[in-house]
Amino acid sequence: MRFFDAKFRDNKLQYIFQCLLATASLIAIQLVIGQFSNLVIVASFGASVFLVFGMPHVQSTRPRFLIGGYLIGLIVGSGFHGLRLLLESPEVFEMARVSHVALAASAVGVAMFVMVVTDTEHPPAAGVTFGVVLNPWNWRMLLVVAVGIVTLVAIKQMMKPVLRNLL
Repeated sequence: MRFFDAKFRDNKLQYIFQCLLATASLIAIQLVIGQFSNLVIVASFGASVFLVFGMPHVQSTRPRFLIGGYLIGLIVGSGFHGLRLLLESPEVFEMARVSHVALAASAVGVAMFVMVVTDTEHPPAAGVTFGVVLNPWNWRMLLVVAVGIVTLVAIKQMMKPVLRNLL
């Protein structure tokens, strides 16, 4: 049984560099977008940063997939958030209520379908969909996510020549 990745021994500095770059990038993104309390969305960024700096040359870390996946996550999540508010309105019978979690999970399924159909698959963006449905919605949140993902794409594009797939 192997405990360490076989490539690590010959590439220690590259591994350390890319992990430090991932850490610095996530700090920079948090500073750019400000303190954001939506933990699902922050966790999604953490997963995206892992992919971007751990596997920078795989398809899901290309700008089309990062930006497209998050855009779809935001749009679908916003639509399902609106549906959630509609179902919670006093005008709708109590029997028509849908569990928040079931509605958020349905939104993730729809976002996944749209990402696959439009060739913009980025799995962490599904977390954004979930977070948008379950948390209070506002324009600031959408802007924060958009600025954050564009910042991540910009950092990745600048560093792309020195990045290698670590996994």
